[in-house]
Amino acid sequence: MTDRIDTPPAADAELTAIADAVGAEERARILALADTVVAADSDDGRELIRALNAAGLVTNRFDWVAWSRDSRYRDGEHLDDASVPDAVRLITRFVRGDRFVEGLLDQLIDDGTLQLVVRRALG
Repeated sequence: MTDRIDTPPAADAELTAIADAVGAEERARILALADTVVAADSDDGRELIRALNAAGLVTNRFDWVAWSRDSRYRDGEHLDDASVPDAVRLITRFVRGDRFVEGLLDQLIDDGTLQLVVRRALG
């Protein structure tokens, strides 16, 4: 017997609504942080992660590990045309994944992936 509780899969409309609910001021602040962040462990990096969490863009509405295995973005391809719901899923995957893979967010910041995905979700 397991204590694991599966979260229901998040419908695209639900994840789009999460991104749409981010107010204009908070959206501008998150985008500015994403554009200037240099490291996950910097003040700006920690603030960006806090802001993404506070905005609901890091969500528990889907199994991010299972989604990551089956994702079309698994190898970093197709990010330029990621939908808003998939961008929210990717943000969740990146922030949660950094807990298990040391340096993941730093790598994603260095290569511009995190910034791109944040812009896809909020742009």
